[in-house]
Amino acid sequence: MKRVLAVQRISRDSEASSALTRQDEALTRAMRQGTYKEVGRVVDATISGAVHLDQRPSLRRWLLEPLVHEWDVLMVTEQDRITRDDMHWWHFVDWVLKNGKDVEVLDDPTFDIRSEDGRMLAGIKAAQAAKYPQSSAGQAARPYAVLP
Repeated sequence: MKRVLAVQRISRDSEASSALTRQDEALTRAMRQGTYKEVGRVVDATISGAVHLDQRPSLRRWLLEPLVHEWDVLMVTEQDRITRDDMHWWHFVDWVLKNGKDVEVLDDPTFDIRSEDGRMLAGIKAAQAAKYPQSSAGQAARPYAVLP
């Protein structure tokens, strides 16, 4: 059984937005399939996709000792819930591979960062997500940092 860290993120949390609810429902459904064991859930309700992962307080603690050893797979509903910055994406992929972790993206059952072709496709999607206007994200991008 895969130990999963379920991650939700939206840039702006408002009463009109149901994005976090939809992400929660999709992640919960995936957990019920029986091949996953949820060991933690990260909910970043007002975090821009331009913010580096190690600057996201809720997620950062799961990337460090001792919690980094509690999970095997980071699961999101869409790839851009991880980051909307393509350079942050490549740092994250490197960190995932070096730390023996994996990523599952619910809206893309073919998602695979373990193969060269899979990384290429995910990189293209990351570059597309980076085109999302920074001004609508509500925060300026932070300087690049190295994940723990």
